[in-house]
Amino acid sequence: MPSDPVPPVVDPPDLVLARKREAALRDVLDIIRTSRGDPAPVFDATLRRAADLCGATAAVLIFAKPGDATQRLVAHYGADPASVAMYDRGEVPMDPGQSYVAQAIHSGQAIHIADLKDTDRYRAGACSIVSAVDDSGVRTILFIPLRANEGTIGVLTVDRNTVCPFSNDEIALVETFATQAVIAIENARQFHELQARLEREAATRDILQVISQNRDDDRPVFNLITQSAARVCGAPVCTLWRVENGITHYCASYGLHGEGLAEAELSPAEPLADNTMTGRVFRTRAVARIDDATDESYLDHEWVRARGLKFLVGVPIFVGGEVWGSINPMWPPDRPPRDADIQLVESFASQAAIAIENVRQFKALEALNAELGDRVQDQVGEIERMGRLKRFLPAAVADAVVSSGSERMLKSHRALLGVLFCDIRGFTAFCETA
Repeated sequence: MPSDPVPPVVDPPDLVLARKREAALRDVLDIIRTSRGDPAPVFDATLRRAADLCGATAAVLIFAKPGDATQRLVAHYGADPASVAMYDRGEVPMDPGQSYVAQAIHSGQAIHIADLKDTDRYRAGACSIVSAVDDSGVRTILFIPLRANEGTIGVLTVDRNTVCPFSNDEIALVETFATQAVIAIENARQFHELQARLEREAATRDILQVISQNRDDDRPVFNLITQSAARVCGAPVCTLWRVENGITHYCASYGLHGEGLAEAELSPAEPLADNTMTGRVFRTRAVARIDDATDESYLDHEWVRARGLKFLVGVPIFVGGEVWGSINPMWPPDRPPRDADIQLVESFASQAAIAIENVRQFKALEALNAELGDRVQDQVGEIERMGRLKRFLPAAVADAVVSSGSERMLKSHRALLGVLFCDIRGFTAFCETA
């Protein structure tokens, strides 16, 4: 008799779910491995899988640290456009008494709310809470802080439009996804730091090479320094100025040309003014910084505003212990200078000083060689003249002529002479015997 068919083996639902979660975590780790410099793909995958596996309506990733004024939404999945718009407008404050995100960031602890509508903050009319419930329909929500070495840097949230609290397993899963997001952030930070370090080392190497190839001219070095400072530090404009006898002189720039300005217009020799960046550097003998160069107290505020710039930094160039000039990079409002940028420009200022000293020494050596050449030529001329004179004159007379530095006494000339004639008794006999 034929045997009864064997029923297919059906895995328990818990095992199926566990396999799905393992696959999701493995996929995110693969994306982390292949997206070292860009965490955005990791954020998107993390939020999508967290929402799907937890049955959440939406998932959101927010960046903020204790002390920040507002929260910044960096990625979202299924979020209501109205909520996204609030973040874009910077309308979500960092008040722990008004925002659960801010509370999670300040405390570093997860927050799980079964019904957002049944909270004191909703009843008190907290703007972000009321908008989340009434506009986006959020009821159950989970806030998981992103913990990095420097502290809490943000929050991952998942929410449901029904009152359905998250289980312990779901909370643990979201915490794992939050950890993966932090790993992606740290990997991207390390990757960009490495790239920046390599780029700065390459810029330094190029400048030193140009210095070695241009011992008699510092202009190519100045041009490369302003270009490298602007490019590596993300500054659209960088200028280099020299100060001499209270007058500023233009030396080099990057980001100014191609705007219809001739070099003569860029390089006026003007008296040093305290309300300019170079003036501040010269007066303080230290790095100077202007956080709003569009303010009227800055001399060139109209020029800065017209080019969409705001932040200015001046780094002194010291030569022989004195301020020779300054390097002045400039940044737009959305890109303030970092400490690493200023440190790099300081290293460029040291390299500029090396180039200046090299050119000075080279020119001094050239002048010395020319002076020695003239001396040798003069001495050779004297030796030759002495040789010619000794052919026709007694040595004492030749020495007198050469010592006088002139041969004028040998030229034909009239002179009054006194001549004494005297006779010596017995001279003839004396000459015969002597």
